[in-house]
Amino acid sequence: MVISDKKKLLKAGAIVIAVLLVLSVASYKFGNFSPLGIGRGLSNLTDGVISNDGYPYKASAGDIEYMTMSYNDLALLNDTSLKVVDRTGRTVSDFPHNYSSPLLYTYGNNMLVLDAGGNKFRLQTSGKIVYENEFGFELLAGDVSKNGSVAIASKSDKGASMLTVFDSKHKEVFSWVCAKQQIVSVDISENGKYIAVGVIGAESGDIVSDVYLFDINYKDALTSLKFPGTAVAKVEILTGKRLLVIGDNLITFVNSKGERNDIDVSLDTVSRFYVSDNNISAIVLSKYSSAYANILKIYSSSGKEISSADIDFQINGMCSDGKHIALLTDGKLVCYDLYGRVSGEKTIENDAVSCCVYGNDVYVLFSNRIDKFSVRGVTDERETQTPIEKVDEEVIKN
Repeated sequence: MVISDKKKLLKAGAIVIAVLLVLSVASYKFGNFSPLGIGRGLSNLTDGVISNDGYPYKASAGDIEYMTMSYNDLALLNDTSLKVVDRTGRTVSDFPHNYSSPLLYTYGNNMLVLDAGGNKFRLQTSGKIVYENEFGFELLAGDVSKNGSVAIASKSDKGASMLTVFDSKHKEVFSWVCAKQQIVSVDISENGKYIAVGVIGAESGDIVSDVYLFDINYKDALTSLKFPGTAVAKVEILTGKRLLVIGDNLITFVNSKGERNDIDVSLDTVSRFYVSDNNISAIVLSKYSSAYANILKIYSSSGKEISSADIDFQINGMCSDGKHIALLTDGKLVCYDLYGRVSGEKTIENDAVSCCVYGNDVYVLFSNRIDKFSVRGVTDERETQTPIEKVDEEVIKN
């Protein structure tokens, strides 16, 4: 090997290590409120935005590592416990943990908490700890399905990383070792049958990512895709065997045959995205990397574009429940429907950190509290607009 080849490999190795350090946690947060590269609001009744009697809920944003929905409850993860708060502002449960770097994954009422860099994970609901497992290797990422199946990405003594799947009875039903690349993203289908993983490594001195789709009943991957020059950040299973892949320089939808449908991001950069439990994808693109010129694109569970809307403000937080998309900006909460129309706009204090949406409610985490608002404001323009014809049967079903 010549010296130039050695330098190239060393450089590639350094780049991959740096990317992995970022993506190992960033891929977990990226789909919710973290960007790539990421007093009380006014309560005037005429705004049509009214706080619930149980809110504001006293909480410190500095203590909350992660806020998300677990079915219709709020799940609040901090460095010592996972707290669940219902829609009335009542604390349903507060289960302690001793994880040094906890990560949280939810589907419906199932919550997976794992210790990134440690070796423990547990499955719980709002009412009980279902089980806890002490794994044999350092944990990287994970996911939980609607039926309680769990997918775990970890280090391995047989390769660079490993995928392990446990069914709803807590029994190991699938395992796959990635020889040279590290797993940075895992997603499991709602029935626990399919698992998608995104891995990243280096070839010939350049970063390369691969995406695999597995069926737990078969050893070999159903779909295998290579993305040279791309750092994959997130892989999501949509309906059936369809996938959404998001990287630092690409967005692509993959159909059940493994065929790609790339979204042009040559002039824009992926800023934020959120995939809801019903697999509606909301993606924000920054025009020419500008923080104040954005495009909100919404896609159905089959990867068809439902709508596109220009946004002229900086986005500080984003969430979706598959029916509404809530965006936080300085001093405002703005909600959109699936057709890119503003359904509500609310003036709030500018210390908002993140948000969650479920049904007609939006929960906003401020520096010292969580408040609840409606997705609709005083000016609901949809009442005067001509209804837009639904572009996809899946939208009707969802």
